[in-house]
Amino acid sequence: MALRFVLSSLAAILLPIGAAATDFQISDADALAIANAAFGVTSPDASKLPGFGVDRDSGTNPYYPRFIFYQATWAGNPDGTGSAVVGFVAVDRKTGDAWLAVMCQEIVASDLQKLQRSVRRRMGMSGNQYAALKRPGPECE
Repeated sequence: MALRFVLSSLAAILLPIGAAATDFQISDADALAIANAAFGVTSPDASKLPGFGVDRDSGTNPYYPRFIFYQATWAGNPDGTGSAVVGFVAVDRKTGDAWLAVMCQEIVASDLQKLQRSVRRRMGMSGNQYAALKRPGPECE
């Protein structure tokens, strides 16, 4: 009888935690802030380029619906040579993890991680919930 009570009590505590873990969703503003910070890591001088900007790709990538994709661009060379594309970043909608969108590489830096932890904390996500939600990025599967 005591064991049954302990098990039912544990289930009552743990089931809501597991259920709530799937409900987390990064806001558009937080995802953009994370993408900007990620570009600051991968291309630290790019923000100084004329016309630099970060834009969300329209729509959802059907192969990676869990991620929001961003593209950084700049005005380009005045003579029209070269590429105006700085790079691509994918932000996980549930965890805020940032990945290079064209290869399996997570973007990791202390300032970026501080921002990501702050976003997760505001959403009420615990470290255990984050660990349970963490997944490989695009191009990793």
